Amino acid sequence: MPQVEGPKPHERRRRYRETFTRGQIALTMMPVLGAFAVAAVIVVAGQRPVKISIEDGDFVVFGAGYRVRVPIAEMTDVSLDDSGLGVGRKVKGYNFGSVLRGKFKCRGVGECQVFADVDKPSFLIVRSPGATVMVNSESPAETRQFYRDLKSRLEEAHRDAGSPLPPEQRTEPQSPVPRG
Repeated sequence: MPQVEGPKPHERRRRYRETFTRGQIALTMMPVLGAFAVAAVIVVAGQRPVKISIEDGDFVVFGAGYRVRVPIAEMTDVSLDDSGLGVGRKVKGYNFGSVLRGKFKCRGVGECQVFADVDKPSFLIVRSPGATVMVNSESPAETRQFYRDLKSRLEEAHRDAGSPLPPEQRTEPQSPVPRG
């Protein structure tokens, strides 16, 4: 009985090369490389510092593609806290290490918008009927300065609207009103 021999090793390599051309290999690798590129862009964008500003009477925070806008006139409270809100599970957003951006479950509040690096204390907490926002900037001094600016604008907005802030939210002591 004659013995049947398979292809020799050098023939097997040639067949493999004929089966997968360089173009086919490149096409196969493109989605993988694309996924790595997208992941890199997301991480780099998420690690950028948060931008905090006051525009047209609104408190605006932007970071990692997420933006929140809260009208100052609608704010009910602005506070500065070194411990934050006790951020829990992410609902929608970005978290990489200690950097959080997006919507999270917060202890005692429910869902809140978080734009913070939890390893850098001094958190600005803004409350309104529509949203609770926790944010901090690169340095505690910047966060404190923004708190003072926002607090004075909030008091001004409430004064202009004729609805004074509760005593615990005022930054300057109120003199007693003489009774006549």
